[in-house]
Amino acid sequence: MTGEKLVHVIFNTGAREEIMRRNFKFPHLERANLDWVIKNAKNTAGVDIDENIILQLRVSTERNRAAFINYYEAVFYYGTYTNKETFLISYGAKNRDISKQLWPMLNRKMIDNYGISSTIDTPPATPAVVDVFVPCSHLEASTYLYKFNYYDFCARLGWAIFHPNSIKM
Repeated sequence: MTGEKLVHVIFNTGAREEIMRRNFKFPHLERANLDWVIKNAKNTAGVDIDENIILQLRVSTERNRAAFINYYEAVFYYGTYTNKETFLISYGAKNRDISKQLWPMLNRKMIDNYGISSTIDTPPATPAVVDVFVPCSHLEASTYLYKFNYYDFCARLGWAIFHPNSIKM
């Protein structure tokens, strides 16, 4: 069943969905776009994905196997490269061991940095994408979340990172 499902969780509410691969399609143009976004979001500054929206991606790979990503953090900022504010953080964990390490760290980080706690006590099944809404003074950031359906974008991003063959042309 490896590579057949992805668990998508909203940290703030505890809502979760299991997305099956057979129901998850990548249109041709979106494949090229995601490939470009992933490559460029790993830059120190991140990449513009929309007007005033910057995505920065940090990944952790298996030892000596750069093609195999075990964990990632995707930070969505509203603003410019010199003046930006976080409004969404999406984490991905590919396997159970990573998820067990990630979950306590994520809980501590969200409480310490944003005063946010999850309603979920145990790490989600893997592979998993966990989205965290963080307080942001820019109401436009919330509009972006809904207008551009961030939920699907974060799931596709997770799928493309953990299963890069799914976006190969």
